[in-house]
Amino acid sequence: MFTMKYLFVSFSIICVYACDQVSSQKANKTGALTDGITISVMKNKDTLILITKTDSLNQQVTTEEIKPFNQHSNISAAIPASTSKKVFYLSLPGGTPATYKDISNIIIENLQFRNKAGNNLVFKNCTNITIRNCYFGSSSSEAISIEGGNNITIENNLFANNKSGVYALKTKGGLIIRNNQFVNAKGPLPRGQYIQLDACSGAGNIIENNKGESWPGESNPEDLISLYKSKGTAESPILVRNNIFRGGGPSSSGGGIMTGDTNGGHVIVENNILVDPGQYGIAAAGGNDIIIRHNKVFGRSQHFTNVGIYVWAQADAPCSDIEISNNNINYTKGNKGVPEKNHFWNGENCGTITGLESNQFTLTLEELKMPEHLIDFITPAELLKIRKEK
Repeated sequence: MFTMKYLFVSFSIICVYACDQVSSQKANKTGALTDGITISVMKNKDTLILITKTDSLNQQVTTEEIKPFNQHSNISAAIPASTSKKVFYLSLPGGTPATYKDISNIIIENLQFRNKAGNNLVFKNCTNITIRNCYFGSSSSEAISIEGGNNITIENNLFANNKSGVYALKTKGGLIIRNNQFVNAKGPLPRGQYIQLDACSGAGNIIENNKGESWPGESNPEDLISLYKSKGTAESPILVRNNIFRGGGPSSSGGGIMTGDTNGGHVIVENNILVDPGQYGIAAAGGNDIIIRHNKVFGRSQHFTNVGIYVWAQADAPCSDIEISNNNINYTKGNKGVPEKNHFWNGENCGTITGLESNQFTLTLEELKMPEHLIDFITPAELLKIRKEK
């Protein structure tokens, strides 16, 4: 029997891409950019805008160039892709934790953040934002918190010792979280996620190619990826794919990838690898039109481990049209210290589950060929250093 799931739910910019509304402002017109900081347009040319940022005491902070946003380009053209140049995460210059409201078309990159008193970065009703190549060190709340908005990309960042990594509430599509690495989600419940989508909706939501590792005694993760009341569309489901996670627990309710929690749907979870992710590996705890396929889930016996993959509509959540196919699962239940194989469980309240006959239960650690150091954005010595940070 499962434990019931309970989920309650300075300022430094290296590159800023101004929208066409800003580029058409007259000289010296001032608009709000962040809490306590304003941006003043000093000179407007066809090719660039020179600006001076001032703080609440009207003191000059810095002057930078902002290239105008091309209203005829799509966002991939307006915000260029990051390069393959190596990032020395622990040597990046320090950025100041900040809250951004109602802004668009900016890049935050090549900075490191810490905040013992709260979040590192907060975005409220922002659009066309890219956060990349940054280090988010210890924070007493989420490293990145997003409320509303859309078209936000978080890529190539290193997260360590955060209460949660990325938390997104009621975003409206275009949320891309890819190629990030996470170390030691601190929790506790209701936080403790590498990534959580809370009541998010719309098309173009993708969580892919991320890596995460949490060590016993150093972390207290809940769900490594949580989709709470979140849904994609029939044409563009939420994609959770090609992620690799190792480590979880000791939460008696948390685990690897949670979908359909208190409803949601139009989700595909595929080609992920999870090793010892916690009480469970992958779950559909309700929701509709959820596909869990081609994943590899391994769990050794620990006192909190239960099941590899399960389908069970909890808290009377609606639940239908679930597919569990072509997964390879090897999960050992460890309740009361008695090891017992428990690869899959069906709560039998989600209708017919398709694809069950295609799953295998033969997975071994040897065939996974997991690297000794899953976190490879930094050296093993650097990893050991940040694991010791408080």
